Amino acid sequence: MKFFTIPHPTFLFFLFISCLVSSVPPLLADTGPKNFRLQSSRKTAGLWQVRALLKVKGKLKIKLEDGQHHEPSVQAKSKLAYDEKSPVMTDSGETFRILRHYNLAQAEIAVDRKTTTPVLRPERRTIIHTTAKEPAYFSPQGPLTRDELDLIDIPGDTLFLEDLLPVGTIEVGQTWPLSGPVLKRWLRLDDVGQAKVNARLLSIKAGQAHFEMTGHLTGMANGVATSMKLLAKYQFDLGKKHITRLTMDIQEKRAPGFAEPGFDVLARLHLRVSQAKSGMPSSIAEVAAPEVWETTGQPILEFQSQRGDFSMLHDPRWHVILDNDHTTMLRLVHGNKLIAQCNVTRPSTFPSQKSQTLTDFQNEIRQALGEHFGEFVEAEESQLESKLNKTRIVVLGTVGNLPICWTYYQLSNTQNQGTTLVFTYELGMEEDFSAADETIIQSFTFLTKPNTDQNLTAIPKIPDTARSEDSAKTR
Repeated sequence: MKFFTIPHPTFLFFLFISCLVSSVPPLLADTGPKNFRLQSSRKTAGLWQVRALLKVKGKLKIKLEDGQHHEPSVQAKSKLAYDEKSPVMTDSGETFRILRHYNLAQAEIAVDRKTTTPVLRPERRTIIHTTAKEPAYFSPQGPLTRDELDLIDIPGDTLFLEDLLPVGTIEVGQTWPLSGPVLKRWLRLDDVGQAKVNARLLSIKAGQAHFEMTGHLTGMANGVATSMKLLAKYQFDLGKKHITRLTMDIQEKRAPGFAEPGFDVLARLHLRVSQAKSGMPSSIAEVAAPEVWETTGQPILEFQSQRGDFSMLHDPRWHVILDNDHTTMLRLVHGNKLIAQCNVTRPSTFPSQKSQTLTDFQNEIRQALGEHFGEFVEAEESQLESKLNKTRIVVLGTVGNLPICWTYYQLSNTQNQGTTLVFTYELGMEEDFSAADETIIQSFTFLTKPNTDQNLTAIPKIPDTARSEDSAKTR
């Protein structure tokens, strides 16, 4: 026989209250969603205004000819402001392209005590950015200079800003890795090797999702090794449905290359993105015509000498490494490979009664090359479409144990102005060189009447070769 104990009245009271509370909605509890799906509206349609401020401080690493390193200090600040039309796919459906009009693009760069202030010319403010085989910037208004290209080609490419968002749903506090391809596009790298970079949803407050990105990576940039440490904070507006601001610190160490110095710097990037409040801005409307939007664009850059005595167009793989009162020197670099070198003597005048024959030019070349001379394989005279007279001579020879090809050009006009250009590369590089001299020669233009105290054919006795046994090693 079992006995049942009668519960205490107090216990019954609390039992009653607990049942009552469990039967009504939890009015004071958090009823918000725990999972969020953050989809951006920037990839669909719209006009956007972007403001970017990039500050850099550190030191350069310049490898001198004697093997020593020079490490001058560098400090830079660049400001960009542009109107941007949402990305669209090309007809092939393989690449994005985005239209920008820059209202402001300027920088101040101080190396030791020398300061330069590159700007984007008003007649080149319209830019199309594409992600074809190799992401590129070009202007349908005409070729950019190297300084202009470097000015607008910065890490933190807004074409790929939304790739920093998570895929699918996410909870506050959740972390996810950023892939190598995402980091490659976002940071404008050639390739990403090892990467450990994670993003995290920190909080959602007042309609704003706050994110943090941290980590480090190694990779390739402009053909050389680089390492980066990243720290970024950015926020996504839940109502406007896009990332509105970002601040990112980049600690980067990059090795010297064949055409550019290395560096050890700390960079800070500030981005602000907002949707245009009204219709299409006039700056975009003027350039958003289909014929501009669909412009293919040629990967060609424009160069004008420091003295202002000549200009030319060139393949972006050509980099100017020296430009002074005596010569201009360029190197053709692709990835981590040094392909060729070009030396341009200062344009000069010569007496009108002077007439140099093809044989005279060959004799001067033979004398200049000395023991490096092997044989002449081509020699021709013609006139360019620009009406410049052209003499072209191809020579084979050796420097050390390397077989070398030199292509000499002598250009002159009816005003008795003339110059000599020498293209040098190691035999076996013909496919990489791929007639990279043609654009330079066809576009070469004399701008002013140079001094008369210079020799028309100032050919160096021992020209710089495109490769040496040391530089042939992969960096």
